[in-house]
Amino acid sequence: QAQGTGRHLASLRTRTHRASVLMPRIAGLSRSATVAWGASAEHASLLATGTVAGAISDSFDTTAHLEVFSIDLSSQNSDMSALGSLETSERFHRLAWGTRGIEDGSLPYGILAGGMVDGSIKIYNPALMIAGEGAEPLVASIEKHTGAVRGLEFNPAVPNLLASGAGDSEVYITDLTNPSNPRLFSPGTNNASSTSDIACVAWNRKVTHILASTAHNGMSVVWDLKLKRPVINFADSSSRGQRNSVIEWNPDVATQVLVASEDDLSPKLQIWDLRNALAPVRELIGHQRGILTASWCPNDANLLLSSGKDHRTLCWDPASGEVVCELPAAGNWTFDVKWSPRIPAIISSCSFDGEVSIYSLQDYPSPDRNGLDCQQALSRPMKAPKWLRRPCGATFGFGGKLVLFNAAAGSKISLMDVVTDHAIVSRAHELNSALETRNLNDFCERKLSMASTARDAEEWRLMQVLCSQEQRQHLLTFLGVAEPAAAPPPPVASQVPNADPLPAVTDDDPAAIFSALAVETEKQEQQDALLSESSENTAIAQTGAEDSASPLAALTPAPHDPMLSRAVLNGNFESAVAMCMRAGRVADALVLAASGGPDLWVATRDQYLQSNTTPFMQILSAIVHQNFGSYVANSELSAWKETLGLVNTYASAEELPALCNQLASRLEVETGDAASATLCYMCAANTHKAVELWQAHYAAAVSSGSGDATGPLLDLMEKIVVFQEAAGTREGYQMVSDKLAEFASLLASQGCLPAAMGYLLQLPVTDPTGPASTLMHRIHGCTEGLLAEPPVYPFEYVDVGVAPVLYDQSQTQYQHDPQYQNDSYQTDGYPAASQPYDPNWGYAQPQYDSYNQPQYDSYNQPHYEYEYSNHQPEQHVVPAPIPAPLSIPAPVPAPVPAPMPTPLPAPAPAPPYQYTPQPAYNPTGAAPRQNAYPSYVPTPTPQPAYNPTPTPTPPPVHVPPPAPAPPPPPAPSYDPQPVIAIVQGLIAKCNAYNLVDPIDKRKLDDVVKRAALLQKKLTTGEVSAGVFERLLPLCQALAAGDSRTALDLHVAITTTDWADNGPWLMGLKRLIELTAKLNVTL
Repeated sequence: QAQGTGRHLASLRTRTHRASVLMPRIAGLSRSATVAWGASAEHASLLATGTVAGAISDSFDTTAHLEVFSIDLSSQNSDMSALGSLETSERFHRLAWGTRGIEDGSLPYGILAGGMVDGSIKIYNPALMIAGEGAEPLVASIEKHTGAVRGLEFNPAVPNLLASGAGDSEVYITDLTNPSNPRLFSPGTNNASSTSDIACVAWNRKVTHILASTAHNGMSVVWDLKLKRPVINFADSSSRGQRNSVIEWNPDVATQVLVASEDDLSPKLQIWDLRNALAPVRELIGHQRGILTASWCPNDANLLLSSGKDHRTLCWDPASGEVVCELPAAGNWTFDVKWSPRIPAIISSCSFDGEVSIYSLQDYPSPDRNGLDCQQALSRPMKAPKWLRRPCGATFGFGGKLVLFNAAAGSKISLMDVVTDHAIVSRAHELNSALETRNLNDFCERKLSMASTARDAEEWRLMQVLCSQEQRQHLLTFLGVAEPAAAPPPPVASQVPNADPLPAVTDDDPAAIFSALAVETEKQEQQDALLSESSENTAIAQTGAEDSASPLAALTPAPHDPMLSRAVLNGNFESAVAMCMRAGRVADALVLAASGGPDLWVATRDQYLQSNTTPFMQILSAIVHQNFGSYVANSELSAWKETLGLVNTYASAEELPALCNQLASRLEVETGDAASATLCYMCAANTHKAVELWQAHYAAAVSSGSGDATGPLLDLMEKIVVFQEAAGTREGYQMVSDKLAEFASLLASQGCLPAAMGYLLQLPVTDPTGPASTLMHRIHGCTEGLLAEPPVYPFEYVDVGVAPVLYDQSQTQYQHDPQYQNDSYQTDGYPAASQPYDPNWGYAQPQYDSYNQPQYDSYNQPHYEYEYSNHQPEQHVVPAPIPAPLSIPAPVPAPVPAPMPTPLPAPAPAPPYQYTPQPAYNPTGAAPRQNAYPSYVPTPTPQPAYNPTPTPTPPPVHVPPPAPAPPPPPAPSYDPQPVIAIVQGLIAKCNAYNLVDPIDKRKLDDVVKRAALLQKKLTTGEVSAGVFERLLPLCQALAAGDSRTALDLHVAITTTDWADNGPWLMGLKRLIELTAKLNVTL
């Protein structure tokens, strides 16, 4: 009883309650025959048939034949071509086709073995049958067994070994090393008490020296050829008298074996695991009568065929015990079914109705064919067969990912980062490093050294000028009109002659010493007198030379004019100037006009300038009258560099951009010189025109047939990014939004996701479904840490409804229990159910400026924030309605604009602010930076009352009892009030301006939210003391108007403490930008 209970727990009895899908027949023969497939790969389409014992044809023909056929699987014809035929004296119980002799070529088609009804084993050479040259195909005849040979199989690993089983439990191994002289030996002595006819033998697919046999008395034996004895005997103790017909090894598991019963009372297939041979681990029950044959697929252990006396042939999944498909029913018993060992999915079936049929498992019909309904389609295989599975594979994924798998790794996959274009990554890294360190000068120098064309070299040289501090001075050098540096004066030679050394004297003669001193003193006096006389003569000569070289000395005295003298004596300077101008005495006229008052001086000067039309006088007139617009309009375009140098030197910073634009427009329209026009537009900081000409230039380079568009795209984006950084603008990104999205996609494909996201954030989201929004959504899905909140959903929202479900008690309880009806749920990475989706704007949109950058290895930067970010995309926020109960679909609300707070009144002294674009360069340089700032605590401006639109009252919700309040946070070790007061004061002053730009308004709103977060963290002590030590001087610098120092301190904080302070640091960054733009101080 205990053994029966254990077997019940170990068994899995599965019956087929679903309709089966029938496979179509692809080929066939009208014969009652057993078959064997060609064993080698080159002969896989061959099929041998032998007339089966126990059957007779309609014509009562008693002859037996061995035939070889060929199957053409590529043809639609179901007929099989006969290659050879041989009449035999006896009929067959089994046929086996081995590969012996194929490798050495002695037997090109291998050998055929037949288990005959008279107990003999016939060995044939199929090559001679196919050749048909009259030679005898019979190689040997083994007369050892006493009963009919029903078990016959070649060893798949050792092709010269043939196992056979017959009556009286006889099992023999035949060595066909020499097929014409076979040798037989027994695997061992069977100690079983009773003997019976062997029904089947099978070699283990994993262990080559293991053989199994099963007999009609229900006993199965496993033989070990090395030990030459049986290692285990097993039988189903609960089914005494069971008649076994088949034994098959699992192709993948060496210890699992299948036994089939042909007993009509228990038609079942049993899977045994020899590690516990007390009972089968699984039983497959689906046949109504005894099972005659079974075959385990050699290419997939999850497929098993069985057929029997009920005329059915079923294909099982042994792992689940379910029938996956069924062959068409035969008109009589199906006694032989086999998988092709070399062609996956091909099956042969032989039945006593005189038919040999070939089927393909992959050709079973789909639900829309042959009138099959959906219920029938459910019996299709739930997983692909092994021969359709890839043993290994690799695929590239988004973000420079490569996914690998192979059979050796099992279920594990390998995910790796792959850079396919190191040049792109290197150039992006160099550009990012230049932006982070603000070392654009060196970056321009490198690009200049690598420039391939003269135009690129000139543009990068000018870019280097625009990124410098002394732009106007360096621009003159760039244009080639700078004044050469003065040569240093020659060194002045000493006028004192070298004194002769004293004569050598000795201490032995003191008188000689004094005599020598006297002589030397006299010589020194004579030399001093000569030197003094020479100096006086040189001074007189120089004075005479200067007098003769003076321009005044060269002037010829004007003749005396009494009328002119009289006019001067009477103070009539107008008349005197007129006389001098008529007489050509311009210098005298200008001297007299200077004494006659400013009006007379201006009139005389203008008269003189108009009297001479030389190019130099035109330049002088433009400088004197400051009429550079007229000069640029009439200047020679061939000398555009001189014209640009003139306006660069003398024009004011306000009018310089317009003059550069005027000159560039003339160059572009009148001469078609786009390269020179681009340089002038760059000097004017005209991003629109410069980007337009760059884009046209690189588009022409791509269309000229260079092939690769990556290089021109990188060149274009590098120029745009660096130029906008120098010009202090971001308007160029919108012009090349498609190129920017392409550039970001290129970076993302190489794994540079933070850099790609940084560029995408420069674009306003004008098209939520455009390529930029789609790419941003993909990058966020790949690395969610880059943004504080998910971006807009870029795909179309379709309500697919709710699928019908069967009645479930737990579901009913969930629908009727009030405590569940008002709960909202939230999935990872997406808004809660209370935030509806709007087709125009998506879910409640995040602030894209929340660019929470983690540390990443590709650029070795702890904080990735683009300092040149002025315009960040913003999205409308849709107010969230109250969620409906889960059992009733909630209506989709219409978008409701969020109410805007009333702005504070502007203070009386502050006029309305109007933003003026900054010039490309500033000749005066930056103001000196202060080292310390006073601690300034302004009085915050009171905020107006804000009454949002009331929302409908939600239905009552079951609220659990509140948890005990957490302990109050510890007080900070610093005084946060100075920082809070400065931030609030700056926000109030910025809010007092009438901001025209909607982006600035959204920025200010976001600053208010993040400032509240900063205030909370400061009051609760969540901001560390080290961060506060740098935060306080940052706010003091910002209050004093020194945005440069404030930005440097901000970068220092973000570099080391971004992880804990990222949200409020981003708000502080925007506050710095707004105060710098509006010139707000406290």
